[in-house]
Amino acid sequence: MIKNIIFDVGKVLIDWEPYSTMRELGFSEAAIDAIRKNLFESNAWSEEDRGLMTPVEMEDYLVSFIPEYEREVRLFYKHATDSIMPRSYVIPWIKALKQAGFNTYVLSNFGGEAMKRGVQMGGINFLDQLDGYLFSYEIHKVKPEPEIYTALFERYNLTPSECIFIDDLPINIEGGKAAGMDGIVFETFEQVCNDLRALGVEFTLQ
Repeated sequence: MIKNIIFDVGKVLIDWEPYSTMRELGFSEAAIDAIRKNLFESNAWSEEDRGLMTPVEMEDYLVSFIPEYEREVRLFYKHATDSIMPRSYVIPWIKALKQAGFNTYVLSNFGGEAMKRGVQMGGINFLDQLDGYLFSYEIHKVKPEPEIYTALFERYNLTPSECIFIDDLPINIEGGKAAGMDGIVFETFEQVCNDLRALGVEFTLQ
């Protein structure tokens, strides 16, 4: 019997458009491409999510690889969370699930400073609606590593077989399944709602 719905954050509960932010800041496409390759397509980004590097350390690290774009790197980090926006369906969705008797949690790869800034700026505005949450920076583990799923289960005394995990990345869903819980790959809100109901999670959106 499903009792708990566990959400990823990025591209499930929030939108985040770093490349749009860079373009709004006037970055050249060459600078955007360099940051993309050396940050988002490298292992560096996950180190911040692990809580092992501060944003300042990440800036310095990235600048060491692309010193010709030092100005852009440091400007990007100053504005990196500007484009975090909550999706309009999030709070009504959480409330509907809770009214239907389900517990709701978040399990997300997120750096500590980015998360705090997202909260302060109002982009992450749903944490007080949840029964609990675990961010990767807290335990220095990231999805799909098995320890992060186990840590959530242990923190809130959850039985994996009673949980459904919603994430936009199939690899993270597979990690959850290996840890013992079912999962749904998020593509659209409507699709996930239909998939939840197909698994017996009935709820009514207001």
